[in-house]
Amino acid sequence: MKSTVFGSKKKNSEKHGGRIFSAAVIVFLALFLALTLSVKVRSDASRISAEAPLSQQQPAEDAAQAQEQEKAPSEEQQREQKESRKAQYKKALLDWAVNPSSDGGHSHVIGLSPDGKVITAGLDNFGQLQTEEWSDIAAVSSGAWHSVGLKSDGTVTAVGNNQYGQCDVSDWRDIVQISAFADTTVGVKSDGTVVSVGKETNHSGYATGQHEVSRWNDIVQAAAGQFHTLGLKRDGTVVAAGQNHYGQCDVGGWTDIIQVAAGYDYSLALKSDGTVLSAGYNECGQCDVSDWTDIVAIYAGFQHSVGLKADGTVVAAGWNDRGELNVGDWNNIVAVSVGPYFTAGFQADGTVLYTGSYEDGMNVMDSWHNISLPIMPPEIISEFQELK
Repeated sequence: MKSTVFGSKKKNSEKHGGRIFSAAVIVFLALFLALTLSVKVRSDASRISAEAPLSQQQPAEDAAQAQEQEKAPSEEQQREQKESRKAQYKKALLDWAVNPSSDGGHSHVIGLSPDGKVITAGLDNFGQLQTEEWSDIAAVSSGAWHSVGLKSDGTVTAVGNNQYGQCDVSDWRDIVQISAFADTTVGVKSDGTVVSVGKETNHSGYATGQHEVSRWNDIVQAAAGQFHTLGLKRDGTVVAAGQNHYGQCDVGGWTDIIQVAAGYDYSLALKSDGTVLSAGYNECGQCDVSDWTDIVAIYAGFQHSVGLKADGTVVAAGWNDRGELNVGDWNNIVAVSVGPYFTAGFQADGTVLYTGSYEDGMNVMDSWHNISLPIMPPEIISEFQELK
């Protein structure tokens, strides 16, 4: 019995050992398979990781290009930037041009010195040279027989012939720009409105409507003519009031204007590209300015027109019986002053050039060397060259 039992136990032990071995083999195989799969997964992951930059290279380049495009302004943005620069240029040029430091009347001329005092020359038959008590003057302008000064506090003073009330400016306030011509004085206020005094009728006694400017608004510069007045609006358009016998007030279609000037019965306008427009009486050729280029400031006499170019030279058109157009050899000019029959040019060193008719005492201009000249800033000229 014992041997039988023992033999039976032995068989059972062998059978149990076989099962353990089989289980071990299965576990080993399972571990082997798991390890193999793990290595394969890692290998695939490494391969995918290694290949990923290659597959993502184009999107990365596209992203870099997109970033560069974001940095570079679009065509629309470039246009907007250019328009903004043009607006800044217009304002700078307007500030420089519209409040002159010298101006001429019928037979007199006045100039502004750096200390805010005013010097004069010419006839004094109506007291138009009596400016000794003036001080703190920022700009000057002259009518036929009267002189006007804009003070730095926005008030205005005037002397000379006051037959038509052209000197009644003592109550003006907040004035930023002045213009006088013949028997009229005009002022632009800081709020863009306009005030005007002076003669209200023409030589025949008919009302001209020149002073009907009270409804104007958004004006940045005004120019008085003989019987009409021009107003430059902030948007670059122009309005006009007064006598229109020769079409001098036909300015409704003018755009992109940065300065206006009014003569006896004609009108001039400077565009931001340096060209000039004209309207009105042209018997003397004063409106023959269509071929002018690179102009940075314009001036109107009775029947002659003058343009200051960016290079400091001067052009002129119109009446020349007294030599008022003889400016072809002028250079290094930074400011111009015109009267009915003369043209004066101021060089950067203060030298005064003069052509046209001399009246009594006007020859003292030859000795003027201390005029507060509105020097054209170089940045305005360079900006003009880029934007025109």
